[in-house]
Amino acid sequence: MGFEAMAGGAWRDHALTGRMVMRGPDRIAPAFRMLTGPSSDTLCASSFLDLTAEPIIVTAPETTVRYSIVAYDPCFEALPISIPAQTPGVYGLTGSGFSGQLPAGITPVPMPVSFPIIPFRVDLFSAVCEDQTDAATAFRASLKMQPLSKYLADPAGGSANIVPVISFAPLGSINAKGDASITKDPIAYLQQLQAIVASPHTPPLSPDA
Repeated sequence: MGFEAMAGGAWRDHALTGRMVMRGPDRIAPAFRMLTGPSSDTLCASSFLDLTAEPIIVTAPETTVRYSIVAYDPCFEALPISIPAQTPGVYGLTGSGFSGQLPAGITPVPMPVSFPIIPFRVDLFSAVCEDQTDAATAFRASLKMQPLSKYLADPAGGSANIVPVISFAPLGSINAKGDASITKDPIAYLQQLQAIVASPHTPPLSPDA
């Protein structure tokens, strides 16, 4: 089983459930399991993506608040992503097998895998501890993410969905499934990991790995 095949189960379920849009919790609480250690001084918005069908378009508006953008693969390994923070624009995330061309005005952002997760973290306070909650909240609500076909039909669509924090609790089931597979059939689990590492879709390991 290859890297993309491994991702196609729970990962694709979350991608379809999220409908390829940014989602964020209405508050930070233990039920928010998207991040291992979420901070009470940031707002989060993220999405599980499936880039196998078409590119996903991310629109970041102009803002004065600080924010960061990271990317992970289905095994939660950090990935490089060329969307610079504090830089408004329209960005097109493409999967590892994409060979097409994006429309003018969309900055290409090639991803090394086709099933990434893209979290935004928005600071509630400035570098001098000024409360910027209102501006941070407005920025997060203005983030947009949608498939290219939907963007072409409605560039203003795909606004971030802010939902009750309890809706993120089922994300814990991803780790639970992994734990259960180790317990039930550790050899099969290790063979699956070997296949993932050997897959041509898996980014190269670092020299110190």
